[in-house]
Amino acid sequence: MSLAKNPHLSVVIPLYQKARHVRTALADAFRSCRDADTPFELVVVDDGSTDGSGDVVRGWADEAAGQAAALRLLTQENRGAPRGPQRGLAGRAGRSDPVPGRR
Repeated sequence: MSLAKNPHLSVVIPLYQKARHVRTALADAFRSCRDADTPFELVVVDDGSTDGSGDVVRGWADEAAGQAAALRLLTQENRGAPRGPQRGLAGRAGRSDPVPGRR
């Protein structure tokens, strides 16, 4: 299944200074999710990287154009490790609750 505009599943990928590795991480996440029986999105949160990480994400999205329509890149000033996932969860479109048992 492909990425979707109304996803059930959101995969949040926090990012800081990982320009060398983010392309592989995106491809792996996409491959892992594409065969799932549910629409999904990839949400990348760049926590103020200065090494071009965001440009790599945009480049990957352009290369995967039709398949990566629901890849979203959220950027913020560097706020530390916990803030990236928090922003990604707050900005996700997926309907599934990522925290089991939460009401």
